[in-house]
Amino acid sequence: MRIVLLLTACLLTACTTAHTTAKPPGTAMEMLPSYAGWVALNGAGAQARASNDDWHLQNDLHLALGQRVPLHWRDGKAAGYSLQLARRDYPERHLIVLQLDVVDDANGKVLAYAWADSNAASIGLNLGWLQVGLQREGTPPPAPKL
Repeated sequence: MRIVLLLTACLLTACTTAHTTAKPPGTAMEMLPSYAGWVALNGAGAQARASNDDWHLQNDLHLALGQRVPLHWRDGKAAGYSLQLARRDYPERHLIVLQLDVVDDANGKVLAYAWADSNAASIGLNLGWLQVGLQREGTPPPAPKL
């Protein structure tokens, strides 16, 4: 009798386990990676000469996938440029990338972009007049090289 009860209990446990479903993922916003970092923008904008050392620094840049964030001068006024982070699909090359766009706010055109692996822990660019460094939040910074 004990064996029958034990076998029945095991079968019921197996049936219950087999019919449970995985916990559904959170909302779409919870699953989108977010990046944090800095941007250095030359005060002369895209026409800046190498000798111009008027740099406006933002150390509190936060950018989620699919989000467009306007850049600001040090006085808080809009700089006229934005950064946009997105995953881009290039089906003809069987490639999905993480793309960081520099957008001209006046006309919405992408002035330049950088891309990395779609799951990259970091992405950045240097255009001379604009420099950006982003690290996926929750990713430890790289160890310093000695």
